[in-house]
Amino acid sequence: MAKSQYSDLKAAALRLKNGNPEAFDQFLNLFNDLTMDALKALSEAPTEQILIQQGRTQQLRALMRMFVECDKPDKPATE
Repeated sequence: MAKSQYSDLKAAALRLKNGNPEAFDQFLNLFNDLTMDALKALSEAPTEQILIQQGRTQQLRALMRMFVECDKPDKPATE
């Protein structure tokens, strides 16, 4: 995801959180369910699909973290 897309998505999440906290909580719960389903699928994936499923799971977890922390400033990049 490009940095501008990340920033736009994070800003949209923050607008939803501030504008409709109940809807935001429902969204987080549903997204968490999706993330947990991906973790389960990773544990059950056939050998030839493990790396693909691992990438999907990592992406979902990173997005979930971003949604949960959308009201916090970005951490500086480390080298």
